[in-house]
Amino acid sequence: MFDFVPQRPIPQEQDSAIRVAVWTLMSEAYRDVQLPQTLYHYTDAGGLKGIVESGLLRATHLAFMNDASEYLHAVSLLAQEIDKALLIESDPLRICLLKEVKDPVALAGPQHVGPYFVSCLSSEENSLNQWRAYGRGEGGYSIGFDLVKLNHHVLGLDGVLAPVIYEPSRQLALVQKLLQWGLSEYQKVAGTIPANDRDEHRRDWAHMFLWRATAAAPLIKNPAFVEEREWRIIFRPAWKEQVRLLPRSTGLAPFVELKLGTAAAEISSERLKHLGRASLPDRLPITKLWSGPGRARYVFVGRPYAARTNGLRWGILGSV
Repeated sequence: MFDFVPQRPIPQEQDSAIRVAVWTLMSEAYRDVQLPQTLYHYTDAGGLKGIVESGLLRATHLAFMNDASEYLHAVSLLAQEIDKALLIESDPLRICLLKEVKDPVALAGPQHVGPYFVSCLSSEENSLNQWRAYGRGEGGYSIGFDLVKLNHHVLGLDGVLAPVIYEPSRQLALVQKLLQWGLSEYQKVAGTIPANDRDEHRRDWAHMFLWRATAAAPLIKNPAFVEEREWRIIFRPAWKEQVRLLPRSTGLAPFVELKLGTAAAEISSERLKHLGRASLPDRLPITKLWSGPGRARYVFVGRPYAARTNGLRWGILGSV
């Protein structure tokens, strides 16, 4: 259903309208949600070291996350709404678009996911499920990020930071709004296309609409995981060269690195040489750090780490 990029682009103004609408509807999905001050990223010791030493946060391709079936849950909701709409629509243009997207959506699998990359966080600072899943059971860490500052950096990357939707009624509402917007927008756009070119344009427009709407899929998750209180950063790279590969036991997983901090204060070239670096990494908006369940009761974070965060002081930090 989706290629890395659509083969035939549609006019820029039409593409921009789709992108803005999808991003807007995703943002509206949490307008009534009480925002936490801190979001927590669960990881192991290697992940913590990599984050603070690089000043970057990794985001994994949606199809290579721990449970790729999450994407198929969102697809199934869209497929159901397409079938319902075909039973009640009477406008020929809207019906043509529904028929255009029906089969590609019904046949979609994880291998068809568009180039959307996801980084996972949680509003829960001490979640047993998260410790088990991401902290490797023992010796894990929960890194607390200031939500306001983090969201500022995500928006600067043209990404979205939003809470996962667990309630089936709200999931359905988001899918319905996306589909209805698409039908209404195409109805307006198609009227400006010459009749002889309409079939080809509809295929291209539908492709772009589905490709852009994929961005909402990571926000829809099985209600059984509601205790995780998950938030997600959703990002689409501007070019393929941003994508790197991480070797796993199951194969190579595509990921990108997100720049979510501010430039570190300048230090002398002598100190940089002593550190073996050309420059210091960005200062991430980290405000808390917890070590997870395990034999160690404390974790020592020395100056080399603390210098690269905003708010943390070096010394002894307690464990949960």
